[in-house]
Amino acid sequence: MEKLPSRLENLPARMEDLPARDLVFYGGLGALAVAGALEWPVALAVGGAAWLVRSRRKGGR
Repeated sequence: MEKLPSRLENLPARMEDLPARDLVFYGGLGALAVAGALEWPVALAVGGAAWLVRSRRKGGR
């Protein structure tokens, strides 16, 4: 079995820190893109914009 890159080895621990709401949102975007209901560039843009807005709110800006 191949060894995972170091940044992927800690992924499960980092996912535990994510709120369930975020997991559902990003998972839903991914599911819609896979199902073809959204084109992947649109899903990527929506996910990126949502992440940017949420990160700025958490930063106090």
